[in-house]
Amino acid sequence: MTIPPLFNSIISKSLFVLYIPLLLTACSTEENYNGATGAGPSSGAGIKEVALSWVAPVEREDGTPISMSEIAGYRVYFGTSAGNYTNKVDIADSNTMQVILSSLAADTYYIVVTTYDMDGRESAYSTEVLTSV
Repeated sequence: MTIPPLFNSIISKSLFVLYIPLLLTACSTEENYNGATGAGPSSGAGIKEVALSWVAPVEREDGTPISMSEIAGYRVYFGTSAGNYTNKVDIADSNTMQVILSSLAADTYYIVVTTYDMDGRESAYSTEVLTSV
C-alpha cells in the first residue's frame, strides 16, 4: 500500500537545505527462519517492512551547491513516537536513496532522514513522516 502524497520539506538547520520528498510503502511480510522474506498476510502479528525513498539535496544551507561527490551518505532515524527516534540506519553511499526498514512489529513509525558529507557534518532532520504497519 502506498501512502500518498509525497512529503516535501525544506530543512535549514545546520549543513544542508535538504529537500526530501519521502515515499513510504508499508508491506506485510513474514520473515522465514532462514532470513528469506516472503509475502505474508495483510494484517496480523507477522513481521512488517516499510520502503522509504528520498531525493538528494542540491544545496547547502547557505545556498551554495553541493555535489553528489561531497555527500558521504544518509541516515534514516525512526521510532514509535513522534520526535523520539530509537533506531538508526546508516547508508554510507550517496547514490543509495532508498531503504527497506524490515523486521518491524505492527505499530506506527515516525521517520526522518538526514544527509552527511565527507567531513561527517550531518544535516538537520527532514520533515517527520509516519506510517502504520
